[in-house]
Amino acid sequence: MADAWARMDAFRQRDLWLGVTNRYRSRPSKRVTDDAKNSKVNDRQLAEFIAASVVLHCSDAWALLGRAVDALLIGHVSAAKHFAYYSELRAAMSILGYQGVGIFDHRHVVLDGAGKISTIPKNRRGYPGTHLVTWLALDYCSSQSQWGKLLEEIISPAGLPMEFWLPEFPARAPWRTLGRSWMLSWGFDLRRLGKDRDMRNDASYQPSSLEGVQSIPAAPALEFIECIWMALEPSPGSPFEPIDRFLLRHSLDETIKTRIGSLPSGSERERLVDLLLERVGVGGHESAIRAFLVTDDLVAGGVSCLFDLATSSAQASQEAMAMAARAVLLLRIASGASRQLAEAVGTPNDLRFWWEDFAIQRGLWGADDEPAALTDLWADIEESLDASLRWRTSGAEERSSALRELGGTLGILGQFERACLWSAVG
Repeated sequence: MADAWARMDAFRQRDLWLGVTNRYRSRPSKRVTDDAKNSKVNDRQLAEFIAASVVLHCSDAWALLGRAVDALLIGHVSAAKHFAYYSELRAAMSILGYQGVGIFDHRHVVLDGAGKISTIPKNRRGYPGTHLVTWLALDYCSSQSQWGKLLEEIISPAGLPMEFWLPEFPARAPWRTLGRSWMLSWGFDLRRLGKDRDMRNDASYQPSSLEGVQSIPAAPALEFIECIWMALEPSPGSPFEPIDRFLLRHSLDETIKTRIGSLPSGSERERLVDLLLERVGVGGHESAIRAFLVTDDLVAGGVSCLFDLATSSAQASQEAMAMAARAVLLLRIASGASRQLAEAVGTPNDLRFWWEDFAIQRGLWGADDEPAALTDLWADIEESLDASLRWRTSGAEERSSALRELGGTLGILGQFERACLWSAVG
């Protein structure tokens, strides 16, 4: 992908994603299908399309997460599930694109190290559809060593990639097994709905209220959305610090358990953590990351809530929130992959031609008030979280009250395109 991205620099200098003669600019699925049938796939142009799709699938996935949250806020649970699933799907397509896999309709392709495109062969039932092949490809990719390498490079607690943390662990970390287990948990909906077409179609096309109106009360819905945003608060050099810190903690705990069979507490845990921080050269005795790593009672705000929902069997009443939680975690990886690609040649600022107009059209800022830094977009979120908390603790319960009193606040809390900008291209 890096080679294709580098070639595309000439187009970006002209404020374009792709060259004007790229045949996959429009109707890409049909053209890939036609070209594959006739063995006339244009390797160069299709590789460039897949490279562009890494960032664009990611941005669309963040937007779909926002629509899932909007649906939760107005009490439309079935719509929230629909949008959350498609957010997961598009995040997965972004991740796969980074690894050279192009997902289309029924003909899908893989880019090899030499820049050659090959099509994914059909099985006994024919060519697999978009949903099924997305899970099958993600399942396969997450079992390969390259998956662990990607996670090592993009997960960066305290601004330092995991590839610098892991060698200093007290024992060899079961990193490949951990990365694989995360994907099996976070990809649960893709695995389930990718294989069960009838379930997917019933959710998307059939009436949703035949057995009563499903809804999540306004206060719990708002509390969950607050949890998501708390997990996404950016820090200097670390756009996903709360999530990455949690993954570091989980990795460290699993490594210790593998070595000694149980987790130490108190002074023994502090000794292990202090030794790790000293070797890595991060944090001091009073640092936030040390406090997070040494505590016996792990409470991680929004991240704890997301991981609990994403990695356990959710009750039916929490299914929509669990799907949204899994979308967030997949998007953390998709955003890291997008940023990695954007920084492979040049800087994310090379995409300014796209994200400036994108932000204005999505209402993130006006034509004359672009923030000095994309992380400044957090300020509006912080104010909205305060307003949401005040409403939840005021004793009000009815959804109509929340919609009436928090109008603009709710709109901002649904703007997950903000997180896309500060994490994937900021």
